[in-house]
Amino acid sequence: AYGYLNCGDLFIFCTCFILKPRYSATAAAIGSSIADLVAFPLYAPVTFIVKGLMAFVCGLIMYKRPKIQFNLLAFITSGIIMLAGYFVFEGFYYGWPAAIGNIPLSAIQPAVCTVVALIVVDILKRIPQIVAYRNRNENDKYN
Repeated sequence: AYGYLNCGDLFIFCTCFILKPRYSATAAAIGSSIADLVAFPLYAPVTFIVKGLMAFVCGLIMYKRPKIQFNLLAFITSGIIMLAGYFVFEGFYYGWPAAIGNIPLSAIQPAVCTVVALIVVDILKRIPQIVAYRNRNENDKYN
């Protein structure tokens, strides 16, 4: 097993700030799976589940409470979900020693994306159109 590093988690975290959890989960599952279909097709079904769950939990934690401490909690929790999901898959597919050996490299991606996302989400909070969109969706019970 080997690591695969990208900035996809950054986009997932930002999407969780902007969209309601079910929409951010759908976007994360589909978008990340498509990326894996191009790069690592074997991972695409696992990615669909892991990234969807990751975004859903992240959105549940941070969407209604977009303060930095909730953002940090959401990003760390979803990063752990990602690491655990891929660990289980890789353990069964490659063997448990390989899965354990891949954890440090795999942890780099959510760690870096967490730091950058804290900054980017803070910037997004200052964009009036995004704030208006979030407020409109917050008041729409059918959305």
